[in-house]
Amino acid sequence: MTEKNLYDPLKVDAYAGHLASVNKVKNVIATDNICNEQGAILIPKGQSISAEATEKIVRFKLIRPLHDTVSIENELNDTSLYKALMDAIKKTPDLLSMHKQFNLDSIIRMQCHCYNRFPVLRQKLTVLSIQLPKTFANVLTSSWLCTLIGFRMKLSDDDLNALFLASLTHDFGMLHISPEILDKKGDLSPEEWRQIHAHVVIGQKILEEIQGLPKATAQAVLEHHERCDGTGYPTQRDGSKLGLLGQIIAMTDSVIAIYTNRFIKENRSIREIIPILQVNNEAHFYRTYETIVLILRQSDLPPSKTISDDEIPALIDRFSEEGNVMNLRLGIVKDVINELEYDENNRKLTALHNVYRLIMNVVNGAGILSDSYSRWLDQVKKEQLAFAYQEAEDAMQMLKELQFHMKRLTRMLHLYAKNNCKDKNTQTLIAKSLKKISQVDASLMKAPALTE
Repeated sequence: MTEKNLYDPLKVDAYAGHLASVNKVKNVIATDNICNEQGAILIPKGQSISAEATEKIVRFKLIRPLHDTVSIENELNDTSLYKALMDAIKKTPDLLSMHKQFNLDSIIRMQCHCYNRFPVLRQKLTVLSIQLPKTFANVLTSSWLCTLIGFRMKLSDDDLNALFLASLTHDFGMLHISPEILDKKGDLSPEEWRQIHAHVVIGQKILEEIQGLPKATAQAVLEHHERCDGTGYPTQRDGSKLGLLGQIIAMTDSVIAIYTNRFIKENRSIREIIPILQVNNEAHFYRTYETIVLILRQSDLPPSKTISDDEIPALIDRFSEEGNVMNLRLGIVKDVINELEYDENNRKLTALHNVYRLIMNVVNGAGILSDSYSRWLDQVKKEQLAFAYQEAEDAMQMLKELQFHMKRLTRMLHLYAKNNCKDKNTQTLIAKSLKKISQVDASLMKAPALTE
């Protein structure tokens, strides 16, 4: 079964349970008779969508999508959406400062007004806000940042509107996936991962059926987990086959995730995400990267100091050690990649080459793993060159991101050897190389950790 077959708008799924839960805090009412495909009335018009009511429909295929036959009391309209957006921004001083600096208020208000025209969007965003509050919070900040990026890109009014609506709705598909999967604490099975990945297709299907909604909105939702290197999902298309709007959402989601999950806890400014973006400058269209970096550099945000001057020597020592290990990993992986002949018709193989190329472009372009850079950091440490301390912190951020991509590449190599590679010699080569990398990683784990 493909992702496209995981969703049928006429079948009752997890969304019915979400509506029943929302009904406990807001009235959810059937606006028309809810009938099965034979026309038999299962829930009459005017009845509350309670848990008992949803039990009556769960085994049936309906004559109309459930979201077309219910309404929620006090849905998120344009006014309440704007307030929710502003409340989210005010919780993060960096974003509030940028909001004021770039005069975004009137643009956000206009986009909220456009959103208000679509009842299905109001309904599902209301459900998302109550049932998946963490996802809703990320959607708000992501929508705000997407709008800022689109505005600074000088997108047309139509494209900016399509982008805002797509960023608001890009996780609607999650409402149709079993909460047992979404809330699972342990490792997900391949089938469970497939259902998670299907949320982009579910979202696309829902949006495609909404009259008057920009077509680009549904397409952007479908593509917001794709990457230009062909390692995303659901189609693993490369950048030549992807649209701009979906890639703006993809990069924005990554920025917001890093900022909210790491930087806020570490008391870091969002501006300090630039070194991480530099590592990923080709992941989601260079134009997107270029715009967000320019926004951050032009912002009035002051630099944050998360590591004291006294801790910099230890950071440089740790960087040197981890940098040496990264060079060892790269040498091992290089031998494997050189044995895997590039084939543009083989998506898995192409993705491996693309991720390796991304890593090497950063290594060669930034030069942070070179002998000369190592000597420079030694000089910074010995002579206590305080003006270069921020650069040392930035280099460590870049190295951490390179380590993430190296882990991603080794995982991809493992899966390629296990599921796609037919040549026994190549399988053996990959297995031996991954074992060497594990041994190198184990040596690093024995080193004392740096307190940051």
